Amino acid sequence: MKNIIERDTKIKTGGVPSVGLSFIYILVLNNIKPDIFGFGLNENDKTSHYWEIRNVNPSHNLKKEREILNFLESQNKIKIYL
Repeated sequence: MKNIIERDTKIKTGGVPSVGLSFIYILVLNNIKPDIFGFGLNENDKTSHYWEIRNVNPSHNLKKEREILNFLESQNKIKIYL
């Protein structure tokens, strides 16, 4: 999935894509425009799951994933709700 995302977006993932980003991209590849809630695009270095603050898994690059999600929204491939 990493290679496909990087090829299509021209953005290096900087690590292993999360399951969430990978699933979103599978939807995009199948011409499904998902509505995205709760991905913390307005957060800084930590990630939350609505009820708790969590550290980011070091195998994922949160900054790059947010960049990819924002790119997908700019291309009208997904809709993000903050």
